[in-house]
Amino acid sequence: MTNPNNETDAVYLTAPQVRTRYGVSDMTLYRWLADTAKKFPKPIYIGRRRYWRITELVAWEEATARRKSPEQLRREAEAMLAHAQALEDEGRAA
Repeated sequence: MTNPNNETDAVYLTAPQVRTRYGVSDMTLYRWLADTAKKFPKPIYIGRRRYWRITELVAWEEATARRKSPEQLRREAEAMLAHAQALEDEGRAA
């Protein structure tokens, strides 16, 4: 459970920030939430907006990394770099 005295527990990310963090679309985020085997953290809702605790996202990242092989991690890192490069190139073209 979260510690009320821990300031990092009060840090929340919005859905667009979460999508940017993982380089995924809203549909992928929806699928992750629907996939119970993935164990992606559930957001809290304030009105109609979704917010994720940064501490829960980091814990999920660490748990997910432990389950992956080095080859999977390498492929994902390469995909993220390619995605970042594409976004950078797109920004230059605009």
